[in-house]
Amino acid sequence: MRKTSRLTSALILAAPVLAAGVTDPTPPARGGVAARCWLVGTIAVTWSAPDGVGATVTATSDGAAPRQVKLPAGRRQWYDTGLPPGVTRTYAVRLDDGAKLGPVVCANRPGLLLDGELEGQPEGPLTTTADFHRAYLPAWWEVVEGARPGGTGKRMIRLRQDRDPGQGPQAEPDPRAIQAPRRDGLHSELLMVDPQASYRIGGWGRGVLGSRVSMSYCLFTADLKPAGGRPVVYNRVPVVANEAEGWTKFEVRLDSLPKDTAFVQLWALSFESRNLVWFDDLELVDTRCERLAAFDAEQVLPQVAGLAAAAGSAKLAAESAKLAERIRALRQAVAAPGEAPLGEWLAKVEELDRALIGLDDLAWDLRILGLAR
Repeated sequence: MRKTSRLTSALILAAPVLAAGVTDPTPPARGGVAARCWLVGTIAVTWSAPDGVGATVTATSDGAAPRQVKLPAGRRQWYDTGLPPGVTRTYAVRLDDGAKLGPVVCANRPGLLLDGELEGQPEGPLTTTADFHRAYLPAWWEVVEGARPGGTGKRMIRLRQDRDPGQGPQAEPDPRAIQAPRRDGLHSELLMVDPQASYRIGGWGRGVLGSRVSMSYCLFTADLKPAGGRPVVYNRVPVVANEAEGWTKFEVRLDSLPKDTAFVQLWALSFESRNLVWFDDLELVDTRCERLAAFDAEQVLPQVAGLAAAAGSAKLAAESAKLAERIRALRQAVAAPGEAPLGEWLAKVEELDRALIGLDDLAWDLRILGLAR
């Protein structure tokens, strides 16, 4: 009998939570609690709770003592702020009525896939990772030593049907061990997204001896129906490059998601597989979060002010100063969310992102004006 996948478990757990009328931008999808890095340095933790019930949030990370925060009744979100880039935290919530929610894991970085690069993961069956699960049995996906040419990591994913633990990641198997061609795949957890944001899906795959690989994704609403009113279909991630030793790069940008999108699910698929399929560096990146993290206010704002002065336009100089003041105020507001509702805080994050895009456009105008003088 086939076991219930963790995807099915996620669907079962999400249904009662979402049916209760949760309206937060990040509806809890696992165990009634969710955590998301919307802005590098800050992870927002949200949960479901009856009216009038308080909660205690416990945050833990490797090598650090657990941190507990007691919150009053009515609070259903908490912001973990001041986090160093890349740190991974585990969150659990205990309600005052005794209910335990979680745990859920989140990393302080723009990438939503915890194990997309697989670094730090032990070798062995893929069930040891946080995000990816086998879609079909009995094929055996595993984390193995190795990396694609030019890659910086030391782990990758391999489909292995012969189950020979002694076989190296790049070794060609004994032809007697090759099973009949088949289709197989991996699926990620349901990954919470904001339909107003933009994302980048990418990864690398390799198939030899006739094996073919591809990447796809599916979009779901908060109540786990197909987003945009469409049937559930695999949206193919296009190939953007063919590299050495048969490795293929997949990448696509999602800039205009259907308004009812709440979750994205990634698929790594193999076709006609003959025991010779690998994947590496799978990712789903929030490009808005990535852009905000890369912005260096101390360097960029003085540069734009200098361009405005060089352009000799008093109007553009005033516009530049006003925009810089607005960006500084917004950065201060999003860095200290306090008790602001999640939707209200995310509106400030979105406003800051639009301001940075406007600043970039202004800088280009000033450069063109300066060249024309």
